[in-house]
Amino acid sequence: MKTAVGYLIDASVFIQAARQYYAFDIVPSFWPRLLNLAADGTVFTIDRVYDEILRGKDALAAWMVQHFSHGVVCSEESSVVETYSGIIKWVFDPNQEFRDYARNEFASGADPWLIAYAAVHSFAW
Repeated sequence: MKTAVGYLIDASVFIQAARQYYAFDIVPSFWPRLLNLAADGTVFTIDRVYDEILRGKDALAAWMVQHFSHGVVCSEESSVVETYSGIIKWVFDPNQEFRDYARNEFASGADPWLIAYAAVHSFAW
């Protein structure tokens, strides 16, 4: 398996940047730079993170739709789905000491898909 080059970005990176440290009106130069990095394949995210951000229906969601769709990859490759399934089985294994609400919250979000995509494409942890 070829090692991936680049950075797979979670929703929290976009959300915290937009709401705090790199808000559109505070550091406007951050956002075009992020687009340039996405255009050359250095940064990207998965469709499930994209969908999670769009549910916010805010300025970040609008920016994602208008500008960042080229930086979104599909997470539904068969190898990613298979890895995702293994992650979910592990999380819901009765021998794991997770609370049900934590299991359900994890399983309902983009995180297990992001982890599966990273694992399949050999991203470093």
